[in-house]
Amino acid sequence: KQGINAEYGERMLVMVDKLCVWMGGILGETLNRENLISSIRNGEFMCKLAAEIQVSVDEFRDNEDAGSLPRKAPQNVNSGCSARSMEARENVMKFLTWARELRVPESSIFSPDDLLKLKAK
Repeated sequence: KQGINAEYGERMLVMVDKLCVWMGGILGETLNRENLISSIRNGEFMCKLAAEIQVSVDEFRDNEDAGSLPRKAPQNVNSGCSARSMEARENVMKFLTWARELRVPESSIFSPDDLLKLKAK
């Protein structure tokens, strides 16, 4: 059983590393296992990510029938708020609303508390 847990943990770390490379590459930031949680906890970083992805969504919309894809990235993002504030929760909710509009499957959507309660290392 410990082998399965160890394997799961290692796979999770590989996924986190890939997430850091992907997010960091889009935003021109250096993300890693040590700074990921503290970088995304207040939702501002994720809303910036959404804004960058929205550029591609808009280009797709111009060339294809985009249906109900989001028309804009999260707006009025609260900058510099503390990780567990109401403003942080609003930022996270804005990102999640945008992700749902982008048709991210519900099974891949987290709750605001999942992120806001995470502990940074």
